[in-house]
Amino acid sequence: IREDQLPRLQRLGASVTFFPTHTYFWGDWYRETVLGEERAERISPLALADSYQLPYSLHSDAPVTPVNPMQILWSATRRETLSGHVLGVDRTVNRKRALRAMTLDAAWQNALEDDRGSLEVGKFADFVVLSGDPLTEPDVRDISVERVWIDGREEFSADAGK
Repeated sequence: IREDQLPRLQRLGASVTFFPTHTYFWGDWYRETVLGEERAERISPLALADSYQLPYSLHSDAPVTPVNPMQILWSATRRETLSGHVLGVDRTVNRKRALRAMTLDAAWQNALEDDRGSLEVGKFADFVVLSGDPLTEPDVRDISVERVWIDGREEFSADAGK
């Protein structure tokens, strides 16, 4: 998406969804072969969308890439390619903002904010218990899911098989 499109989308009341792991899986290819450095740095410009107050969510594009929310979070905040090159460091957001895009903002974008996206009275009690804090863990990709709760019931426990 081009920068000049962002304010127009905002004026129209539109929202977008970004695929931040695009920078990780294909960033080197885009930079070296298809788009060049300058255009490749503009892939999924999260911070730029925030500067225009354009609402967005984040997605994985599964099954094109693995379903791995921690990889999405890492890519949104780091923008590193497979080779370790950083594409557009000024397009990153902090972890709290990325988590919001993956939860509250995704629920809003799908018109589900009345019963999903946050833990509040009257909403579905769907949540995960993680092995670490996604706001402080040095590498969020090391965090694993320990428990899954759906509609207030525990549906998965990593300890169950032990």
